[in-house]
Amino acid sequence: VPASAITMGMQDIMEAREVLLLATGQRKAKTLAKFVQNDVTETVPFTVLKRHPRARLFLDPEAASELPEGTYQRIDPSAPAHVHT
Repeated sequence: VPASAITMGMQDIMEAREVLLLATGQRKAKTLAKFVQNDVTETVPFTVLKRHPRARLFLDPEAASELPEGTYQRIDPSAPAHVHT
């Protein structure tokens, strides 16, 4: 549990220019699988990110462990970083 956090409503998130979501750990795997397998639904609120034109999810292998092959792109952590300005 974090010592502090920022809370934002979905409207604020959807108005953002870009959304980056970072998920780590096996505990997130089932919810992330629901994200991939479902349309936008109130039962999985963050599926609304599917409607955001620049939403990207970054997952560690454990968080991605229940995603079907072909629904995500692996990034080689040893590859050089690319910075876009």
